[in-house]
Amino acid sequence: MKLKDFDFATVYAMQKLQTELLPQLHYHCIEHTRDEVVVWTGRLADLEAVEGNERLILITAAYFHDIGWTQIRGVSDLEYAKRLEHEFIGSQLAREILPQIGFSRSETEAVCELILVTRLAEIPVTLSEKIIRDADLSSIGQGVDQFWKRGNDLRAEMNEFGISIDDNSWNLIELDLLESMTYFTRSARYLFDDKKQAALESVRALLGYK
Repeated sequence: MKLKDFDFATVYAMQKLQTELLPQLHYHCIEHTRDEVVVWTGRLADLEAVEGNERLILITAAYFHDIGWTQIRGVSDLEYAKRLEHEFIGSQLAREILPQIGFSRSETEAVCELILVTRLAEIPVTLSEKIIRDADLSSIGQGVDQFWKRGNDLRAEMNEFGISIDDNSWNLIELDLLESMTYFTRSARYLFDDKKQAALESVRALLGYK
């Protein structure tokens, strides 16, 4: 991959997110991609010694991982339900645009596979897959205040689309997430696990659990 092709891909993704994401997307916003996923994908890639073309493919996938949200056009629970398909939509968009930029077929497919592995139901296998998954959920390991802020952003986003969840139900959702999720890279576990545990304890306290 030529560096100019990588640069063009990242600029394309940022411009599309900047101009086409609905303002009601408080969690799946451009800052989530730019300031969380891209930043932590790069940092974890450095710590895990991912270099060269593999690193460029990984960072490209970080820029494109939520681009499927640009295809949600209306503010309704039905439109928001399309979020279940946003990784598939994003991979389709990447498959269309990246070859036009200069990515090879194998590079394009590698990006698409990384986008798809950001689904929580997927189990990452390769190091790059583990890195992008950890980066996508990096906010959980940034401290209790950041955990609650980003959770409230997601809850507010859902409310914008007509999906209202009461406090107790939301806390149970957060509890289930924290108890079931894991960070996959050694670097992410070292950086995030203690703060993730603190977030879990804060949720359990709100629910009255010992």
